[in-house]
Amino acid sequence: MSTTKFGDGCLDGTCASPAVMAVLAQDHLDGVSYDTMVGTGMSGALVVPVIARALRKNWLIVRKPGDHHHHGNALAQGHLGDRWIAVDDGMSTGRTITRLREVVPSLKPSAEFAGAYFYGDNGAGFHRAGFFTPEGLDDLIASVNEDPFARLMRELARQ
Repeated sequence: MSTTKFGDGCLDGTCASPAVMAVLAQDHLDGVSYDTMVGTGMSGALVVPVIARALRKNWLIVRKPGDHHHHGNALAQGHLGDRWIAVDDGMSTGRTITRLREVVPSLKPSAEFAGAYFYGDNGAGFHRAGFFTPEGLDDLIASVNEDPFARLMRELARQ
């Protein structure tokens, strides 16, 4: 029997084991006050509940726009506490995190956004894995969306 590989990353087993991912998350999130991990999409649905359970946190998976194939028209699945972090494998434009920051408050307006945790490099190399506060995340999103010429000029000015 032959198989054909589609995609890469956590879905094909090239991510660290769930136990290693949980330890890395715990190290990066040490001292961060939150009770819920929020993810989106297929990789989020596979990774976020595993890490959240290992860290004894709530988890919530927010559907991507237009995804209504399962569980009716529910916008999200899971439990949302009072202080949440976005969890994703990487960031290249910030659209996913920005969308979560818009959708989650519509589900529970009192829930406070505590930041974002990236558990891997998305291959584009735009960031390092780790935790970003809301302010640090805003700066990161601005920098990845900045005009490439302006970014180059800023880097040259630093040298």
